[in-house]
This record gives sequence, structure tokens and C-alpha cells, in this order.
Amino acid sequence: MSAPTLHEIAAMPFPASMLAMRKHYNSDWHKPEPDGGDARPWKVKISYSTRISETVSYSVEAASEDEAIAEAEKLFDNDPTIQFEDADIDDVVAKEAA
Repeated sequence: MSAPTLHEIAAMPFPASMLAMRKHYNSDWHKPEPDGGDARPWKVKISYSTRISETVSYSVEAASEDEAIAEAEKLFDNDPTIQFEDADIDDVVAKEAA
């Protein structure tokens, strides 16, 4: 007899589905993690968006458009009045690092 598919297991009532997952796929399925366990490396990806849109202008002296843009970007990067406090987290994905 082959292992049931994940779809078949999902259709089973609880606790039969949990026991089937433990038997055929992961022996630790749905077991609580112990407190104070060993730390493991994780990669966490956070997607966010801001609720505001603003514009700032800088006066710069430059010999070309590209140089002017570069100078303005430097000023923007060091501008203490620019704040990104109104950010909303849209999604967080964590996966254990290999």
C-alpha cells in the first residue's frame, strides 16, 4: 500500500489526518516545539508598503542631468526630515536557512 496523497490526508477527519501525516510524511507533524530549544538560523522576508506619498525638491549645481540627479539622491539619503514611519507590513515569510 502506498502512502496517501496530501489531498487524501487533508480530507480525513482529525486526528486521523494528523496520524497519517506523522506515519507517512513527518513524524513530528503538529507536535509543539519545546521551549528554550536550540536556536536555528532563519531567513525572514518582510514585504511592506507606506500609506503616504510625498515629494521633496533640492536645488543643486551640476554639469549634467545625471550629475544633478546623483547629487539630489545624496541629499535625499542624508535628509533628516525624511521619515518612513507610516509603513504597513503586508506580508512576512520566514523559512529556516539551510
